[in-house]
Amino acid sequence: MILLGDKMSPILLLFMITEAHIHKILEGITEGTELFLVDIRLKPGNKIFVEIDKNTGITVDECGIISKQVEQLLDRDIEDYELNVSSPGLTRPFKVPEQYKKNIGKKIEVLKKNGVKKEGILKMADKNGIILETGINKKLENSIEENIKLDEIKSANVVITF
Repeated sequence: MILLGDKMSPILLLFMITEAHIHKILEGITEGTELFLVDIRLKPGNKIFVEIDKNTGITVDECGIISKQVEQLLDRDIEDYELNVSSPGLTRPFKVPEQYKKNIGKKIEVLKKNGVKKEGILKMADKNGIILETGINKKLENSIEENIKLDEIKSANVVITF
């Protein structure tokens, strides 16, 4: 109880789960592994959504293991939450440079911030940019390699073909 003026009032202390706290937990879990963090989203009601991946793809079992590791470092007695750990999925845009590296050799679509859309084979990726091979016809002729800086890209994702 805390004395407020001349009245005694109970005060409920609220502990908030923050993105920074979850990020720090996941850094500890992924450090020294093939895993990389793609995204953390917090939604009302303490719903935590974590997207994690690795170059060879992440399995459902691995997501379950990571979920358990995160839960061991959060305290439900202090604050209740819902935790969802998953892969980023094939149709979601890339969010981190590691996703570009993972998809080298695949056909991707890039929407640049200037509105220009490019489609081609991702040839190279690093923390600064990518090389996209565009203009490829069925005989693999007339291709052009284009350097695109990551800060020029509005969105990029794998082109799914059947």
